[in-house]
Amino acid sequence: MSITRYEPKPIKNRLIALLVIGVLIFGITKLFPDNPPAFLEKISTKAESSTPNSIRQLKSTITPNKLNKDFNISEVKMVYDDSWPRLTGLIKNISKRDLQDITLEVNTYKSNNKLIQTHYLDAYFLEAGQSWKFEMSLLDKNAAFYDIASISGKDATDKINSTSSLKVVSSELRTEGEDQYITGIIENKSKMHFDEATVEMSIMDKTGTVMQYSSANILCFEPGQKWKFKVDVYGYIADSYKLTKVEGEENPNFQHFAPSLQILNPNLYSAEYDTNIKGTIKNNSLNSYSYVSLTINVFDKDGCLLKSLYDSRTGLSSGSSWKFDVSTSEENVKSFKIVEIRAN
Repeated sequence: MSITRYEPKPIKNRLIALLVIGVLIFGITKLFPDNPPAFLEKISTKAESSTPNSIRQLKSTITPNKLNKDFNISEVKMVYDDSWPRLTGLIKNISKRDLQDITLEVNTYKSNNKLIQTHYLDAYFLEAGQSWKFEMSLLDKNAAFYDIASISGKDATDKINSTSSLKVVSSELRTEGEDQYITGIIENKSKMHFDEATVEMSIMDKTGTVMQYSSANILCFEPGQKWKFKVDVYGYIADSYKLTKVEGEENPNFQHFAPSLQILNPNLYSAEYDTNIKGTIKNNSLNSYSYVSLTINVFDKDGCLLKSLYDSRTGLSSGSSWKFDVSTSEENVKSFKIVEIRAN
């Protein structure tokens, strides 16, 4: 009686075969970079569609143009990068009124129509007849559908200044290499301290379509001060901009420093690439604090406020000290002022 033994093929032969196939496919794609053979496209499509709950299956379940009489939504589509899908489109203010505080609401669902998450995207301001090209990341890998649930806005009460005591002295769009930003001067003409001040901009292309919204803010804006703001432009080459809002949070009862906290030896120094401010805060009270925060404003040679720096720590017991060291990449810093220390 003879027995036939089964000998499996050596793994080495299989690896060689796979390597040969890979080299052949690579060579074909190099020969036909723009129009690869149909069989390669089929291989790619099959691999892509075989992923369960693929994010590439996202589809809209409604007609977005019926959402709000003040807006028209068009050109809605999904854009895919390496990991997350993004929803893009064009929202137009078709009313005869300027609108502000605009919110787009989008829901994502599983394949069984169960809600996963609601996403929100805000716009500062849209003039009558103006369009906004929006882009929203949908961070739900298991999503099968999206639904543009609503878009809302309210009548613009003030196009430029919602806080009349903050005056825009100047503004301009600058391009430096690949970087773009809007800079200018805002002056606090009041006798009031502002805990925070914010400037908001609409960034537009040559057609006047809003491509993005961007803002800058400052802390502890004191009476008579001038703020040299800088609003960055991200990802687009701006052709124009519009100042949409300047506002501040007034605080008539502002207290600069928490009681019994002493500032010791604050000084400004230059690091390799940054400007730093270091010093010590000592707790001279009999109480311990669970949280302590520090705000420092920096200024240029003309005394214009450039930026607010913030630092904090948890826990500062009675008699103990905190050695802080805060850095900024802001250029042209010539002086600083510790404007606030809070503790609780």
